[in-house]
Amino acid sequence: MYNDTIIQKQIFAMKKQAFSFWKYNPEFVLELSQYLKNKKVLEIFAGNGLMASYLSESGVDVTSTSLLRDYDRSGIQMHFPVIEQEALEAVLEFGSESDVLMMIWPETTPVASKAARLFFAMHKDNPSAEIIFIGEKTDYTKGWLGGCATDDFFEDFGCVIRRFDSYQGNYIEVAEAIRPSQK
Repeated sequence: MYNDTIIQKQIFAMKKQAFSFWKYNPEFVLELSQYLKNKKVLEIFAGNGLMASYLSESGVDVTSTSLLRDYDRSGIQMHFPVIEQEALEAVLEFGSESDVLMMIWPETTPVASKAARLFFAMHKDNPSAEIIFIGEKTDYTKGWLGGCATDDFFEDFGCVIRRFDSYQGNYIEVAEAIRPSQK
């Protein structure tokens, strides 16, 4: 049986979800926060900071950045202190001190690929560096054309080291920890 505190948290989460592209799921947030425990995370394309707020509440060290455009809901309600900064600038400033580069629903531009390449160049001696990618993933074998990142991104960073199965996005959405593809 649910108590009032659990119901209040669920209502709060549903209100927060109304202003995000990714689909809130408490099991996923728990799984991701446990995975990121003791890692320093740089989030680019953070939008209104919803994921960063959940991770921070779970004890994860997160630096959140975004261009704060209206389509990412940042003009409606902010959930976490998000630094207004372009993705490449954020990686230059915070990338070397971060273990993980997180991007949730990144733009379909070359910026995500460039930021990821720069992040891994900074971490060439750190085999545990990784990206957390949450969003639609293009898969031509299934006829799926995702709306996040570019074909180059998925080609260059296709080595999936962890799939977060508790994530419940649409049929072409994924939540994965990834690294550069082995070429």
